Amino acid sequence: MMNFTKNKFGILYVDDEEKSLKYFTEAFDDIAPIYTANCADEGLKVFQQHINEIGVVLSDKKMPGISGIEFLKQVRQIDEEPLRMLVTAHTDLKLAVEALNDGLLYSYLTKPWDPFDLKSRLGRALDRFWITKERNKLLKERAAVFQEMMAEEKASNIYTLSIGLNHHMKNALLAIQAYFDMIPVQLDDELSGMPKDSFFWDTYYKNIDEQISRVLEILSNLAGGTGGVDSPGEDLVHDIDLVEIIECIAKQELGGDLPVEFILTKMDEIGKFTGNSAKISSMIQYLIRESVKNVEGKGKIEFQLFNTRRDGVEAVRVRCVDDGKPIPDEVRAHLFDPFYVRPDRPSETGTGLLYCYLTVFQHGGKIEASGLSDNRNVIEILLPKSPVRNVREEFPYKENGA
Repeated sequence: MMNFTKNKFGILYVDDEEKSLKYFTEAFDDIAPIYTANCADEGLKVFQQHINEIGVVLSDKKMPGISGIEFLKQVRQIDEEPLRMLVTAHTDLKLAVEALNDGLLYSYLTKPWDPFDLKSRLGRALDRFWITKERNKLLKERAAVFQEMMAEEKASNIYTLSIGLNHHMKNALLAIQAYFDMIPVQLDDELSGMPKDSFFWDTYYKNIDEQISRVLEILSNLAGGTGGVDSPGEDLVHDIDLVEIIECIAKQELGGDLPVEFILTKMDEIGKFTGNSAKISSMIQYLIRESVKNVEGKGKIEFQLFNTRRDGVEAVRVRCVDDGKPIPDEVRAHLFDPFYVRPDRPSETGTGLLYCYLTVFQHGGKIEASGLSDNRNVIEILLPKSPVRNVREEFPYKENGA
């Protein structure tokens, strides 16, 4: 006689015959938890209530109302992982084979079924479900690790690039800007009046001045994003009140006549944490400004705060949610890329969210953009309550290849 080990994942059996449900439970509750329902509607309710506990869904084909085939299709729409099996009569085998070939079914069986044979088949199905689930979990974990490595590599490259750009370009650009600003004054002094070509001064001169300021803004954001936390002890504050910072920045950015509703939701008592207060404040400012642009100056912005852990370290999860126009996936995938300019905002430098990315990275955290099922935009940050990374030691900038 074959021995069966009880599986932690259960079996949902749907049949309109009460005796069949009772017999099924008595016959198979020694191999897995059994859930039953006497119609498709009730089966869907049970499935949704125990969605993380069911590995196999078994349904009779002929039932009042929704058929077994339609019921299993709805189960697949909710969650495609559990294996689906259909109980049918010999006369309906063609339909069952078609459903099997279409990928709807893992298997089918005919009535009357042999208890021992079905027990063996259900055991194999549960084993397959568990193996597939563990494999998918492992693949997701590996993908997450790979994405984390890519994110760190990206941040380190930006870090090295930004230090080099600031070292070699910022002083030169500041000198050019100073000289450029002095030109009108010097001309007025030497020529006792401005030249007659006002178009040149109103168009070309002004445009060049704006471009110089634009480049300096990019360098300033990069410099701000790469400084501070990488020198432990110099700029760290040990009693940062994140709630107070968010409330202060929100009042500063959303005050006045701006018709934007702001909501701060604390799921937990966050408490104090350690970090670079100035950089955290600037990061919150950039997040709010980004959301204001998304809602086009009118709408709802919500900050949600949770306590959590990251790699065994206490952390806080910050979610910035807005109800503006949904950001397309192809844009969302590049929001934290260096100098990325959104197609709908060609005049922006694209370094505000890059500043957030670098700040989070230097605190040992994680940042990502996504969308909710109701089409709201989300930028989610996982921030350790104490920085765990020293960027300068990990990625030192070396001049002239030294």
